[in-house]
Amino acid sequence: MAKQIKVLAISFEPHLVDSWNSADDLMRQYTQEMGALSDGIANYRIVERRVYDVFPCLDYIEQYTPETYQAALDNDRDAIRDIRGHYPMMDYSVTMAEYRIYKDIQRGIYDEVWLFGGPYFGFYESRMIGKDAYWCNAPPLMAETRNFVVMGFSYERSVKEMLHNFGHRVESILQRSEYAADFEEWTKEVGTVHQVPGGKDYTQDEREWLSALMPMWWQAAAHIVTKETILQCLRRKVDKWINRII
Repeated sequence: MAKQIKVLAISFEPHLVDSWNSADDLMRQYTQEMGALSDGIANYRIVERRVYDVFPCLDYIEQYTPETYQAALDNDRDAIRDIRGHYPMMDYSVTMAEYRIYKDIQRGIYDEVWLFGGPYFGFYESRMIGKDAYWCNAPPLMAETRNFVVMGFSYERSVKEMLHNFGHRVESILQRSEYAADFEEWTKEVGTVHQVPGGKDYTQDEREWLSALMPMWWQAAAHIVTKETILQCLRRKVDKWINRII
């Protein structure tokens, strides 16, 4: 069995709408689908589930209230915006510090974090944080901890969008990995998680796209480091070295 990926799941639930999905149901479905699509490599285990009855703190220290949030849901023109007219993102530094996440990541209690929230909560689809963090479909956030990814999910949406988010994480990580050249060639034939070759945006089937990924790509994207993956990396490097000599 593949090594478990330990997840801290945080759901911000200050204001729910009856038509929205249950975060618990989404977690269960996503965990099952990711395991099936990866042939068991994405072996997630939610080790802690937290629910907070508050709105997350947005950049520039702004925060919705029940009244202003309902106003935004009723009319988008009333949503909080920054000076450029954009929706502000959640302040990740404040959130990570407030809930004391770095220490437990460093200790190995969690491997990644899943955030659940509603519209306007300001989550990136995925964001990497750590000492050597890099672009992961969002700007990196440097912090004194080992690298980890924070996934941003909406309980207004479905598992399909959650899989889509992970697809962009795959693209970002593989483009920085030793598999970058092979992955680039593969996307020319299969397309990106957004679109099939020559197609419009959102023409790709996320489930088919993810199921077609190579096992070592799944391992890289899920940040799983095992003896097998290390040996695979060494074999590939040795093969490249031998080919250069020949």
